[in-house]
Amino acid sequence: MRGIANYFSVSKEFKDVSEMIFEQDSLFFYGLTHEERSELSSDFLAKHPDTELVFIDELENQQIKLKMKDKELILSLRSMTDSVSLADRLEGRPVYVDITGLLHSSWAWLVRVMMQRKLGKLWALYSEPIEYKFHDAPLDGQMFDLSEKISGIAPLPSFARLAHYRNNNFVFMPLLGFEGARLSHIMEDVQPSRELTFPIIGVPGFRYDFPFYTYQGNRLALEREGIWRN
Repeated sequence: MRGIANYFSVSKEFKDVSEMIFEQDSLFFYGLTHEERSELSSDFLAKHPDTELVFIDELENQQIKLKMKDKELILSLRSMTDSVSLADRLEGRPVYVDITGLLHSSWAWLVRVMMQRKLGKLWALYSEPIEYKFHDAPLDGQMFDLSEKISGIAPLPSFARLAHYRNNNFVFMPLLGFEGARLSHIMEDVQPSRELTFPIIGVPGFRYDFPFYTYQGNRLALEREGIWRN
């Protein structure tokens, strides 16, 4: 994906998504979770009557159902044919993707479809909680109440296919967030070489205190595996 550095512009912050002004004849992709912040308000709908809403229903077996204005499409996130089919529908139209209520596999696939075909303008939106909820009974690596479960270890659909390594002679670079249980889980499952494991913490954080929460949440795995030196 050459030229990716020239594809992005600076981010903008809004108090509410209703403050945004969308371009004409645009598409707005979104999903829903149990959290209210993933829902679209009536103010938002009233302010953007010319924007076509596309609801993404995430199915099993890495499939999604797109509920569009004129029809419904069931697409496989691993199908090149389905990628081309969707790209033909998006070409020339501004696209907004609200990742708040979507799995990584869904929104990353959609972004990839747009960027590979260079289809036009693309914006990603995310509604952040005012405050992250602390866990009622916090354990090491579980300060915040964020995820219900760990679904497993797998590459994003259409991005990579991981071979079954016969040894641990590969470089492992985990991008760390608040949930240290994820790092512990993948270290136990994949068993990478400690010498070739290089954890990454983004600094500065979106908020100044986020990197410190990241250190704290991953402290146990970093110390136990001896990878904090890297």
